Amino acid sequence: MNDRVIMQSHGGLSPPWFSLFATAGCVGLYLAFGAANADLLYDRAAIESFEIWRLLAGHLVHTDIEHLVWNAGALLILAMTAEMGFHRRWPDLISALGIGAISITVALLVLRPELRLYCGLSGVLNTLLVLVLYDGWKATRHWIFPAIAIGDVVKITTEAALGEAVFTSAAWPSVPEAHAAGLLAGIAIAFYRDARGKYDAPLAA
Repeated sequence: MNDRVIMQSHGGLSPPWFSLFATAGCVGLYLAFGAANADLLYDRAAIESFEIWRLLAGHLVHTDIEHLVWNAGALLILAMTAEMGFHRRWPDLISALGIGAISITVALLVLRPELRLYCGLSGVLNTLLVLVLYDGWKATRHWIFPAIAIGDVVKITTEAALGEAVFTSAAWPSVPEAHAAGLLAGIAIAFYRDARGKYDAPLAA
């Protein structure tokens, strides 16, 4: 029997440790290093000078408290849904977030050569959102999951057309290419798992 089924059959759910630690980590970085820390954020010139930690670190720092609250809140909700709703384990979540982060950084380097500075988790959250929605669809076939996916695509398209964020007003302008790259990374991960027969259909909550 699948060990996830065994865990559920014995009753109770384990605490969403990954969700809690990841969210606390983002908040802790902000408290420790402040807004848009120059040593951590995506800095094109620094990356081209082989400061490779910025490939990931830039996604973990934020421009102001509003930026942090929106992203940390969304991370907590999405990660807890993946962990507790669909019983995704931390290696799955870490690999998805890592692939999303690298995909976004590469996309910005290639597609936005004029963009010198960038930071924030919102692009990577689109990767996690796709996987949560895909888990929901695989488990329930409920219309709400593709509907949310379509809504996210409309949001990103609208932001690209307007040149600004739809729901937030952070200190730095929105970068729709980052959101789109995160979305595409999530789609690629989900379909890769299916194509290779490695997609483990989640348990519904």
